[in-house]
Amino acid sequence: MGVLGVGNILVNLYEKMKQDRELQDWLRLAASAWFTAVIGFCVPCGAALLAGKGVAYAVGAGLSAAGFGILALYLRSPLARSLMLAVPQQVIAESQEHPDETVIAGPDAQKK
Repeated sequence: MGVLGVGNILVNLYEKMKQDRELQDWLRLAASAWFTAVIGFCVPCGAALLAGKGVAYAVGAGLSAAGFGILALYLRSPLARSLMLAVPQQVIAESQEHPDETVIAGPDAQKK
């Protein structure tokens, strides 16, 4: 198999990927998550460093912001509704104290 054979395979793969809408949606979600994480990390980390906070504090603030940004992105995405989400026990306890909030329990979000 020569270079032309590999080129044809890549072109055919690209054409199939272009037709697959679900794959495109997942790739778009992954790209959005990556950009959200980078921006969510850089802004608070840079601000904390400029404010004279320690490096560990700045990195922690950046990672927390990036994590919350990605979580919000996935909770809003219809693709991620079928994914399982591990949540700390304290968050579950707090959500039981506020029964009027939205509960995401599968493909459909429902109000209690």
